[in-house]
Amino acid sequence: GEPLPMGTIIFELEPAYQVYGKIQPDGTYRMGEDMNGNGIRKGEYRVRIESREGGGSPEDGPLVRYVDDKYRETATSGLTCDVQGKTVYNIEVEKPEK
Repeated sequence: GEPLPMGTIIFELEPAYQVYGKIQPDGTYRMGEDMNGNGIRKGEYRVRIESREGGGSPEDGPLVRYVDDKYRETATSGLTCDVQGKTVYNIEVEKPEK
């Protein structure tokens, strides 16, 4: 129901070809081969999401996870995206268990 407030979404076509999109506070993201979000190759991508903050050191504060840890790896996320052109892809994930 709620958008992710921060993080990175990673689309992996093959291990040597991964593209990233920074998740904005409103939950949107823009994929690109460079930082300008200029688009990506067509294909069936495996998807993973890194969305947590803090916890790296005492100064960072407590670790806050916005999605379940299974989404951190393409092997366990269960997420895919068939990119066939410029469009919007909404991806739904589960919150971590408390």
